[in-house]
Amino acid sequence: MILPPPRKVSGRILVVDDEVDACNMTAEFLSAGGYEVETARSGFEALDKLAARPFDLVLLDILMEGMDGFETLKRIRALPGAPYIPVIVLTALDSSHRDFGIERGADDYISKPYRMDDLLARVKVGLRLKRLHDQLYAEKEKVSALYRIAKALNSMDDLEQLAAVLAREVKAAFDAHHADFLVLSGGVARPLLREGLSEPVGDSPLSALRSLSSVMAEAVGAGDVLFEPVSGRDGPLGALVLFRSGDPFSPEQREGLGELSALFGAVMERCLLRRSLEEDERRLRHVIENACDAFFLIRPDGRITPLNARCADLFSAPPERLDGASAADLLGAPAAEALDALMARASAGSPAKGEVPLERSGKVLHVSMVRVEREAGDPFFECLARDVTDERLKISELDRERRFLEQKVDILAGELARSHEFAGIVSRSPLMFDLFARIRRIAATDATVLITGETGAGKELVARAVHYNSRVKDGPFVKVDCGALPRNLLESELFGHVKGAFTGAVRDRTGRFELARGGSVFLDEMGNLPLDVQAKLLRVLQDGLFEPVGSTRTVRTDARIIAATNADLSTEVRAGRFRSDLYFRLNVAVLEVPPLRDRPGGVPLLAPHFLNEFNLRHGRELRGFSPDALSLLESWNWPGNVRELRNVVEEAVILAPGPLVEPGDLRIPLSPAPSPARADKPRASLRSALERPEKDILLAALRRNAWNCSRTAGELGVSRTTLYKKMKRFGITPPPRRKSDNIERAGTR
Repeated sequence: MILPPPRKVSGRILVVDDEVDACNMTAEFLSAGGYEVETARSGFEALDKLAARPFDLVLLDILMEGMDGFETLKRIRALPGAPYIPVIVLTALDSSHRDFGIERGADDYISKPYRMDDLLARVKVGLRLKRLHDQLYAEKEKVSALYRIAKALNSMDDLEQLAAVLAREVKAAFDAHHADFLVLSGGVARPLLREGLSEPVGDSPLSALRSLSSVMAEAVGAGDVLFEPVSGRDGPLGALVLFRSGDPFSPEQREGLGELSALFGAVMERCLLRRSLEEDERRLRHVIENACDAFFLIRPDGRITPLNARCADLFSAPPERLDGASAADLLGAPAAEALDALMARASAGSPAKGEVPLERSGKVLHVSMVRVEREAGDPFFECLARDVTDERLKISELDRERRFLEQKVDILAGELARSHEFAGIVSRSPLMFDLFARIRRIAATDATVLITGETGAGKELVARAVHYNSRVKDGPFVKVDCGALPRNLLESELFGHVKGAFTGAVRDRTGRFELARGGSVFLDEMGNLPLDVQAKLLRVLQDGLFEPVGSTRTVRTDARIIAATNADLSTEVRAGRFRSDLYFRLNVAVLEVPPLRDRPGGVPLLAPHFLNEFNLRHGRELRGFSPDALSLLESWNWPGNVRELRNVVEEAVILAPGPLVEPGDLRIPLSPAPSPARADKPRASLRSALERPEKDILLAALRRNAWNCSRTAGELGVSRTTLYKKMKRFGITPPPRRKSDNIERAGTR
């Protein structure tokens, strides 16, 4: 055997033959030809070596013990992940077996015995076939890599995943060993994915990395670095950096990387924008989910889509029931109507705001709504809802407090217009001086006060004197005329009521006891209180507590109670018309106001006082009373007490034509009534005094007031109902009205 001249060639060959001599001889010949040769004595050994390292060509004998060449060939072609390897079959069989070998995957065959020159020629052809196949496979892989790059650029939105795919595929497409992807942030290129030479670089400006790439290309010597910036519409976004050991990148590859970087720039811009939008959406979602307000949509079909968990709390419904529910079913008809009204306003083009009542839960929502147009489909409405129930309650309470303060201011303004010192009670009577001293002592305490005396004797003035000489003098003085108020409204007047407590209660009303906080309540004619109201008043006296009509809310008051009556309460207690426990509560600090007839010198003192008062009020300048007029005033026993005297003087001031009031200006009987103030006659109580001349008194008062019942009742200090009852009892009927009276009355209008 003539060995070929030695030379250095590329190619690793595996010779498989169970004949040791033939196998060694073939291997020695090929090795002498410059090839790297290994041998295998069986098919099993050949498969193990092929699995352990790559070979460029296999020479395979067919006739072998154990596993023959055909089976070995079959298994070579079935090796998983193995690259293509040309196989030349060595056979001494006929042509039919050669054809069978070709069908099994052999690339060529040589019949035994063979010449070494023929074998060498066949080996060269096989190795050339291997190189062509590898080149074709590499080009195919590059095309596949470019296809996968294009697919990734079109389908991926995650920048990190896209960079990982591109790193793998760009290396395959451009025969690069490493690929780095840098993203520009704040003028600095930060690694998005790093594999190779840029690892030690750190964060650097893009221009510095370009210069560094050139330096690295010179430093590596037998290699090349390719740097390609990636730009978007608004400027540079980053860069692609490829490194290859060995041959430099071709101009076509540089041009191709430029085109790829342009595509990558567009996709990178899209990814960064998507990432920014996702971050904004995440922050917005966090704000929405953690907001105190409820966000929801109203779809074109009128159904609700909740956008955060607050909707479940606000609408008092589980989340699964919220989505897709209609407003009417979920929130009730009033809320649905309110939302429809807001949608109508929002459809006009501007945001709509309003309150939406939730009928079932009793909540009140403040809803802000905007209409959102869509390119395709009907518009929907974005809604922001906030629970303002507590705010409305606070506003209602503030409004109630405002009304209370306004009423209190009105009361105080009225009080400031008057003077309520003891000098306001004009008298020189020792009885009144004793009363003044008793007022001072009682006013200094917090005791409940009961004022007794006849009608018109001045009980209200005494009550005011108690108040304005007490520790609560800076608080309000609230008067309640228990005899003038209808029974069905008396409780509401005293204690207040809430909206809807009874027919006509269209809003909350603050009662007199609550208005008098920090001051005094004056209950005039309290003997007329119904028994049920007396029970409630007893609780106020004991605990300072009460409930407004129709309410379960307990109100505390610190108002001082000053009561007055012209009735004998002990008699009322025995008759069952007045509670004994309330009577004993009241009968602690008693002030008895003497009637005018028991105050010596009272009329000559009071009459000029009233004349001066009414001169100022009515713009008159009367100088006083004539001696006869003053004598007439002193001769009358004044069953109506100070009130009656005051009314008579006022009428005289209005009607008197001269500078002095004459007897003819006074509307009182010209014959003096017997005075009960003489010392030799026992004093009569108000009730007994009125029973004897009651009819005469009524007739005189009616005549003085031209049979005007309202004025007569006011003069006598009784209600019109009481006056009508007494007129009926005594058979008093008004005289027929004359036609001339009507004409005269009409002429005065």
